[in-house]
Amino acid sequence: MTTLKHRLILVSPILVMAVMGAVAQGAGPIVKIAEKIEESSSRVGGNVFAVLPFTYSDGIKSIEGAIVSERLVEALSTRGFVKVVERSLLDKVLEEQKLGASGLVDPSSAARIGKLLGARAIVTGTVTDQGELLEVRVRVVNAETAEIAAVVSETMPRVIKTFISPLWSEINRIKKETPSFNVRFWTDRAQSATAVPRYRIGETVTFFLEAEQDCYVTIFDFTSSGSIHVLFPNAFMRDNKIKSGRTYVIPDAQAGFKIRVSDPPGIEKLKLFATTKDIPLFRQDYSQEKFRSISADNYAVTRDLVPVIDSLDDNAWAEAQLELQIEQVLRSEP
Repeated sequence: MTTLKHRLILVSPILVMAVMGAVAQGAGPIVKIAEKIEESSSRVGGNVFAVLPFTYSDGIKSIEGAIVSERLVEALSTRGFVKVVERSLLDKVLEEQKLGASGLVDPSSAARIGKLLGARAIVTGTVTDQGELLEVRVRVVNAETAEIAAVVSETMPRVIKTFISPLWSEINRIKKETPSFNVRFWTDRAQSATAVPRYRIGETVTFFLEAEQDCYVTIFDFTSSGSIHVLFPNAFMRDNKIKSGRTYVIPDAQAGFKIRVSDPPGIEKLKLFATTKDIPLFRQDYSQEKFRSISADNYAVTRDLVPVIDSLDDNAWAEAQLELQIEQVLRSEP
């Protein structure tokens, strides 16, 4: 089988330094959030809280959101008044309640989780990219009444410095708030209900997708260096028609290539569009490259994407997102 070394991520080698510096700068906002959570304890009738990893506003798991929520747990634990539920127990309950895949937790499900954990309140949150800044919105949900006991909003420096691409912004801003049919998109990496998939450099990645309706799927792939390409369809797998109820593998056993993680480390972002009509979202010319690259030179690809999607009926398309964390192997393991 031909092995294709496919670069999944390109990002500054000083990623870890960027994370540490941003967390230090963001300590002020995190402490403010912790203070507001402490204040809400009188309204929820106790001081045992469960803090969920923060996601994007549409429920997609976020590496930055997970880091921010972990820093919040540390801040609460350091202050000593609020008792935080152990993460392993939280993972177990989320998996049992089938809430790990989507990351979406509403007040009623948060209250249910709180009761199972013996917590008086659940802390949920979302993060929103604002260029160099990150907006963090936090809600404290009373586990007894499902009422929202507190809402906090803070802005802080980005946790992880990544390349900001206007091309990706055009692709990423096309969102389906209420999808008419569901599309699932995941990887082969075993993970907890609250974790983002992690891969070490040199490992291979396999993607899976399912759709509730017959549709045509296009997957865009964005690296933190600003590189964007079409992961699927590609020169090896040109037929992007998906049958409902069937699980598809990228790459499948007959594809003739592998997707291998290469250095340096960072975040990989992917966005999937599914349309019930066969409308190509990019020019499928594989004469020069096996995976179609998108750059400023062919901006028409993303510029035309919006009107193509807008021309479809609301029930004729869906979208899904996925983030991966690519890690450097720092030492040899026995």
